[in-house]
Amino acid sequence: MEGVSVGLQASHLFSPLTGLYASALERMVIDCYCNPSQVLEVFSVGAPCLSYMELMEVYFVPPLDTVTSLKLVTCHSQLSYTDFSCLMLHMGLLTHLSMDGRITYISNLATASHHSPHIELHSALSLDLDLSRTGYPSVGALCFLDLPVLKSLVIHGTTVDIVEAFTSHRHSYPSLRTLTLTLSLKLNYEDLKFTKVQEFIHFFPNIRNFAIDGTDPTFLHALCEAQTTDELLWPQLSVITMKSDPG
Repeated sequence: MEGVSVGLQASHLFSPLTGLYASALERMVIDCYCNPSQVLEVFSVGAPCLSYMELMEVYFVPPLDTVTSLKLVTCHSQLSYTDFSCLMLHMGLLTHLSMDGRITYISNLATASHHSPHIELHSALSLDLDLSRTGYPSVGALCFLDLPVLKSLVIHGTTVDIVEAFTSHRHSYPSLRTLTLTLSLKLNYEDLKFTKVQEFIHFFPNIRNFAIDGTDPTFLHALCEAQTTDELLWPQLSVITMKSDPG
């Protein structure tokens, strides 16, 4: 379903799907416009072969532990912690997650961390996180998600937004081996202190492959600055890949 505007009628419009049993369904894409976003229970019976879901603003809760690849996009509104956790707790076999940084939002980081238990995704190996349109000081999903075996992380956004998001939530990712940054250039990158960029780097202590797609040199400058202070960052780093626009 693509480009469907459902307004506040989502639960009514999709009610005929309640109790849906789709024995051969493997892929589902729901691209709707709905404000506020809604999480809907549809598969009360099941879809045992469903492995890929791409959802925007109308989020169908899948059968338990079938989906291995998930993409979550939002356009107008964010999910609450309750709705987000309801969706993610069905993702016990998820290996790849692609997510809009605006998918869930918290205004008080300390309160949320204390009162909201982490959502554990023990099978997630790769995360593609889009911070290019967040516009918020906090990325709630980073606060809520526990990704203990994450191996590969791709982040889209400006250097400032990426660094601020991760240093605000202060999670460490010791299993991560590959980090890719797709950077949107902003002229204020000089405002970031190298110490803060180095703090970001410390959250990923075991990186072996680092890739930059963009022309912002902040991260490379931070790595170089660290060497002058005898602080070895990313001691296992073996490959640096740099890509930039021909212009």
